[in-house]
Amino acid sequence: MKAMQGSDDVFTTPDIRYVREALYQTARHGGFMAVIGESGAGKSTLRRDLTERINRENAPVIVIEPYIIAMEDNDVKGKTLKAAAIAEAIISTIAPLESIRRSQDARFRQLHRVLKDSSQAGFSHVLVIEEAHSLPIPTLKHLKRFFELESGFKKTAVHRADWPAGTGDKTV
Repeated sequence: MKAMQGSDDVFTTPDIRYVREALYQTARHGGFMAVIGESGAGKSTLRRDLTERINRENAPVIVIEPYIIAMEDNDVKGKTLKAAAIAEAIISTIAPLESIRRSQDARFRQLHRVLKDSSQAGFSHVLVIEEAHSLPIPTLKHLKRFFELESGFKKTAVHRADWPAGTGDKTV
């Protein structure tokens, strides 16, 4: 059995095709999605497929993936992913040559500016978080604020696609 080489190798059913297209449309046009499934169900494969499709079709979408290595939902078990780290990931991805501002206010102003500039240049943004069930509840609430960033009447924001491996009992 050979390893998957591309999207043609992805096993598809009508449900998987629906999720694939919904992910792509969310990345292109905005919204929020959570892909939930058992371990080995193909969530990471769908994430890779989305990124490959965006690249293959030259879609004006910037994929932002904060690193989640050692991420846990509380600081006792590991390191929590906080809004400031997500802001840094967004800035570093959209404007890699810019130094990230030190103060929290300056960093979030910088975030808003780079999102506005990128949006005005015609790009959409998708924030992909693997293992999103490990996000602390305050960070989940902060994600809503990222989504609400605007430039005039247009959302500049990060269109979110979260990839939880388990649902847990978190509600925002």
